Amino acid sequence: MYFDGRPTMLEIIEEEKEKKEEVQLTPSELQRIVMELAKRVAKLEQHHAKF
Repeated sequence: MYFDGRPTMLEIIEEEKEKKEEVQLTPSELQRIVMELAKRVAKLEQHHAKF
């Protein structure tokens, strides 16, 4: 969970796995997740570069 209370992408995926045995992601869902993770990584790298 993020400091502001939002669940992380991993937590969301884990919850979905608990609901059903196997999570079937469509290519567009997968792409959306990858893009979101890429944005977060870029943000972390930017933040890290400041120090």
